[in-house]
Amino acid sequence: MRTASSSDSSICVRVWFSRTIASRSDSVVKSEAKRAEGFIAVGTKDSLKAAGLLVEEGSKFLVFGSKKTMPARKLDANAFTKVDIRNDRTITLPEGKKYKLLSRQDPAYLQPGPDSKGKLVGTQTITDPEAFWAASKYVIIAQD
Repeated sequence: MRTASSSDSSICVRVWFSRTIASRSDSVVKSEAKRAEGFIAVGTKDSLKAAGLLVEEGSKFLVFGSKKTMPARKLDANAFTKVDIRNDRTITLPEGKKYKLLSRQDPAYLQPGPDSKGKLVGTQTITDPEAFWAASKYVIIAQD
């Protein structure tokens, strides 16, 4: 009958430790990838409303009050294009049309950014991804 020596037990501990570290490392990688997910939706207001991404809030009685188009409170990630916010720094908008950023991101972090009327055109580059994505992981841009 063989008894466990100190070298056998140290090998078992090293194997267990190695497996634990590998498991935690894999878990950290998956968690980091999940945190780096961003979502972008570009379309007409009608198509974004139909997809459940935009809603009209407020009230209107005769000529008083108004309804404002806003992002929905619950957003379905499947209705968006998924991006990696660590690497994807451009948002390409179809040429010849003007767009408006409807989500909470600060357009000051876009280059060339909005014109004097707040409209976006062409390819927009995110100059500070951390600040741009801080407001939300969901970007909604509607054709004007």
